[in-house]
Amino acid sequence: MCDDHDEDEDEPPFVCHGCIADPVLNAEIQSAGRVRECSYCGHEDRACVTIDWLADRVDPIFREVVGVADEVAHVTSSDNVHWIPEGSGPGEIMADLTRCDDTVIADAIIENLSEKHGYEISDGDFDYYDLTEEIYDLRIPTDPRYRNA
Repeated sequence: MCDDHDEDEDEPPFVCHGCIADPVLNAEIQSAGRVRECSYCGHEDRACVTIDWLADRVDPIFREVVGVADEVAHVTSSDNVHWIPEGSGPGEIMADLTRCDDTVIADAIIENLSEKHGYEISDGDFDYYDLTEEIYDLRIPTDPRYRNA
């Protein structure tokens, strides 16, 4: 399980393969990472990558499989019906995709991607990384490459 961390302001946060249970990402972190102290769980003998590396790796997949949740009717006190998407926050979805038990790492990934893609929102694109919204839902395509055996 991943714990909260204190990060050195001059050094980016590092995440180890042990904090990410998705088998594909876990293997990629073991292959691409280097042994150092994990900023989240504190292990010193595991392969680690930066949050930036991990964010870049999962960004295209996240954008492909995440969409707006189905709308659900909400009745106000004046009997007006409002249709509102009812889903999860992007951190929860990222935690599911990466299979991390703790959303601290997932939220760090989302914050990293939000900073990188903020300009796209000002151009009218969909905001995949808004931590204030709970409107997101997984839309796993039927393509077999998205399914685990």
